[in-house]
Amino acid sequence: MSDIDISHGGAIAVDTEVLRETSWRIRTMTDELARVERDLRCVPGVLDGTRLELGGLAEQTAALHDLVAELDNDATGTLFLADAYEIAEIRARAALLASSDPDEAQALLRDADRLATRNPAAGVGAEHLIRAWRDSASAGFIDQTRWATLLGTAGPQTAGMVAASLVSMIRGLGKGAIPAGTRLAPAEHRVTIRPMRVKGPSGPPAGLEDALERIPSEGDAQVRVETYRMPDGATRYLLYAGGTRLGLDGTEPWDMTSNTELYLDRTESASYRATIDALHAAGAGPGDRIDVVGYSQGAAIATHVALAGEFEVGTVVTFGNPVAAEFPDDTMSVAVRHTDDLVSTLAGGDLGAGTGSPDSMVIEGVGDPGQGLQDVLLAAHMRDAYGDTAAKADASGDPRIDALRERFAELDEAVDMVATEYVARRE
Repeated sequence: MSDIDISHGGAIAVDTEVLRETSWRIRTMTDELARVERDLRCVPGVLDGTRLELGGLAEQTAALHDLVAELDNDATGTLFLADAYEIAEIRARAALLASSDPDEAQALLRDADRLATRNPAAGVGAEHLIRAWRDSASAGFIDQTRWATLLGTAGPQTAGMVAASLVSMIRGLGKGAIPAGTRLAPAEHRVTIRPMRVKGPSGPPAGLEDALERIPSEGDAQVRVETYRMPDGATRYLLYAGGTRLGLDGTEPWDMTSNTELYLDRTESASYRATIDALHAAGAGPGDRIDVVGYSQGAAIATHVALAGEFEVGTVVTFGNPVAAEFPDDTMSVAVRHTDDLVSTLAGGDLGAGTGSPDSMVIEGVGDPGQGLQDVLLAAHMRDAYGDTAAKADASGDPRIDALRERFAELDEAVDMVATEYVARRE
């Protein structure tokens, strides 16, 4: 649909190896056509047109010459794009590893510099690609919110500068993008969970909007686990983790303290601990297949559950995620985010090369088209706004949405399904 964008995410939207192969194929065709042109030019009368019986062969040879030149430019240009995208991909990967593995990051930067030295124009092109990607990732937030204007402290131009400075500060933290293999640091948390069997659909979600609606939001529960017993005796699990809650008595695990621990400290939070405990209580153990869905803080929790390695995570669906993680090629990642959502902006514009399986996707839209005090209240981050975007994505007809439905539909084969919600409390 026109007001959402569905892509693989990142600055790198193409396969550089495919580009190189395409360039090679064009070059091979060009060489063959150039050989034909040379042979034709050896025919007497082609160049001076004195052999009337040759008809239009002279004109055709000239046209062939122009075609060869055009294809030669296409082959060169395609190879240029391959180099530019590869340099951008390497530099984006280096930026991702800068804090977790600085030695590897420096080695990658040296590789990128060597490519740029060999092809300086491609090096400049890569810089433009990365700059355009970063600008597009934050443009919605900068242009849409205008917080400083709303607070009556500045005009629109200054408001945009304030918003841009905030985005730069977020990027400077380097916490939004999470490299593959990252694990939360262990931390001691004493939490209790109380299960509540719930009624509801007897099968898996029908799509994104249905998945979002199953995330606990009303009542005391913060986590939902659906258990599917498959015909072969295996058990699969669907986890739904909810967003931040503001408790007054200090017993709420889904509080701002947990947000800080997950995002800034990258340590296990009480909410993360409670989520793992809920999975264990539902019967999930090491190596079991689970799929995870999360909103806001729950999106960050779901991301780290997938990265932890305890479970085999096939699908990660997040709404308003403050982080973007590098997932393996067999994990389908579906990130729904609003360009004017401050929480999504914390991810810093996702990953330079996208992430996850080929059918993974980033679904972007504007959560709150109007400007007003609702921006200060994070209207673009609200569940209802994400529900609207999810519904648009479901109706988009994009084949990647169909691929997600097919993943969920695998659970339709289950012979039994049990849904349990869990109420967690700090001790």
